[in-house]
Amino acid sequence: MNKTLKGSVPWMSPEVVTQTKYDTKADIWSFGCTLVEMASGKPPWSNYEFDNPIQAIMKIGLSDEIPEIPSNISAELLTFIKHCLQRDPAIRKTAAELLLDPFLQNCNSL
Repeated sequence: MNKTLKGSVPWMSPEVVTQTKYDTKADIWSFGCTLVEMASGKPPWSNYEFDNPIQAIMKIGLSDEIPEIPSNISAELLTFIKHCLQRDPAIRKTAAELLLDPFLQNCNSL
């Protein structure tokens, strides 16, 4: 388990920005943020205009919010992203669990 602040702020998980113990589930959060960016064409949290990285850290670490997810995606992708962006890492899916998710199971090109 790590307790250091590493990474690019908008993609950091809540447990990373609060510098509490974290494991590979922090990477699942970052993956969810990457999916948000791929689906929207904008970085996560882009619906906010932060003046500095500390404001973004405060939003990620102290709010109950997740990055805004585009509304024009399939229900399966929406559910998949929400599994990645579960704020509580104890509830957040693991990579092995995500590989069994219907979104990935229904992708024929993987």
